[in-house]
Amino acid sequence: MAKKNILERINSTSLLAIILIIANSIYLIEGINTAPPIKNGELGITFFPILVSVLLYIAAICILIAGIREKSVLSFNLSKISKPSAVIFITFIYVLIFKQIGYILSSILYVLSLMLLFEDETGFKTKKLLNIVYSIIIVLLIYLLYQKVFGVRLPVGEVF
Repeated sequence: MAKKNILERINSTSLLAIILIIANSIYLIEGINTAPPIKNGELGITFFPILVSVLLYIAAICILIAGIREKSVLSFNLSKISKPSAVIFITFIYVLIFKQIGYILSSILYVLSLMLLFEDETGFKTKKLLNIVYSIIIVLLIYLLYQKVFGVRLPVGEVF
């Protein structure tokens, strides 16, 4: 039996890895264009996002290799890829608006969007206010971590 070429081995797992690699590349390029990761011997605002991006490349390559080794074939079941696709889209929007409206507002919107995306429908109205509060707390904790521990100023945005 002849060996399958790479294109014949693409399945939903490897397709997800390819999408992650493409989205991560856009994220990394935008991060690099935002500011240098190290400036004057100190960590810059993009150091941590670039580090996370490198780790995501490693994970995505591992997923790609595992997907290529799987024996299943590509089948498009939109219910399985709708949330991961939405996460990629929301992250893409976040990267685009980060410079314009700054860290705090864009990050609150990003975290809240992700929380709402994965929220179940039961008790949605009662949890909406809690999700807003949690989003603000998460963003402020990360802001304090960057400001106090790393000594990194996060962008306030061009609009404000």
